[in-house]
Amino acid sequence: MNFSSVDVDTHFPIVTIAVIDIGIDPLANGLQKTSTGDVKVIDLRDGTDSSDMDISTIVKVTSNNNRDDESIQDLSGRKLKVKTNIDKQINEKFFDKIPSSWKNSSGNYHIRIKSLKQLMPITAFERLLKERREKMFDSEHRLALAEAQHCLNEHINKFPSPNELYDIEFKKEQKSIREEFQSFVDALKDVKKKYNDPGPFLDCIVWNDGDKWISCIDTSEQGDFGSM
Repeated sequence: MNFSSVDVDTHFPIVTIAVIDIGIDPLANGLQKTSTGDVKVIDLRDGTDSSDMDISTIVKVTSNNNRDDESIQDLSGRKLKVKTNIDKQINEKFFDKIPSSWKNSSGNYHIRIKSLKQLMPITAFERLLKERREKMFDSEHRLALAEAQHCLNEHINKFPSPNELYDIEFKKEQKSIREEFQSFVDALKDVKKKYNDPGPFLDCIVWNDGDKWISCIDTSEQGDFGSM
């Protein structure tokens, strides 16, 4: 079938199409849902080997003799957990543990950290970095710089020439304050120039449930497997 000649409003609800291509962005809006609300991409396979990773590091669940405290420690030292609401009416307490649905008779978990940059097309990764910068850095940095600049400007307006103050101790104090305000502004500007985001690093866990191998990737970057 020549899909380029098919009307754009034509639907094939029971047709499954295999596509061999490179540079596909599975997060693109047009690839999320079909017109009927079903998942559009049902499977993705990487034939480039770029997503291969060494999972030879094996760890076991650790706990303090308490099922509610069970966790896996990743390669960065962070505990991988699932937040379970034990009793929402008692101080909103949450406890860390591995999901009870994870069947693992051996108790062995293969772990690895993988850069998201290695798992997605460069154009999609660059778009992600741009969104992360605006959300995680630029907005907060603008506020901090504006506040620091405001403090410096106020001091300049109040004491245009601190060196001309007659009281020696007061002059030293105001010069020190001016230098501190200026240093803060300069530091914030320097931080912006040196900003560098390597992108997300995802915790990967692989284990055998006695029947098959299962993999789990923490896309939340929080070590929270509760929604997986």
